[in-house]
Amino acid sequence: MPNVDSRAIVLALDASSTNVGWCLAQGSCYIDSNVYRPWGDAGERVIAIAFWVSEMLQTHTPDLVAIEEPTGHHRNLRTDRLLARVGGNIEGICVTSGVLVSWIHAMKVKATGFHKHTTRETALLVGKSSVGPDEADAIGVWQASLLTIMFGGFNDR
Repeated sequence: MPNVDSRAIVLALDASSTNVGWCLAQGSCYIDSNVYRPWGDAGERVIAIAFWVSEMLQTHTPDLVAIEEPTGHHRNLRTDRLLARVGGNIEGICVTSGVLVSWIHAMKVKATGFHKHTTRETALLVGKSSVGPDEADAIGVWQASLLTIMFGGFNDR
């Protein structure tokens, strides 16, 4: 497995089939974050996300893509399958592009203190006036991946 150091460019994602929160950072330096919202039916959104991820990889050349791992049962098998398709597509695109992938457990994101339930604090961390829940989760994924890179335990799925 390639080494990832504290200067790595990280693209952190809170991915679903309707909104993809994202955060771009280099090590502990925040660069940008937002939410990508694909349009269309479920299949069209999954494909749109794949193209968007490819574009993000080409534009920002991250060393690592950190993805919040979907956890729990969403009480809807269709939703679970869509999440699996989105995550699998993202992972496949990264692997074929030579970009390392790390799946970050939601509890590690929550442990950072920056997530969808702390949007105000998360906005302050990155110097924005506000962030929504998906963007806040992506920022938390970045923070969790940074802690993992700096203090060990880095592991891909």
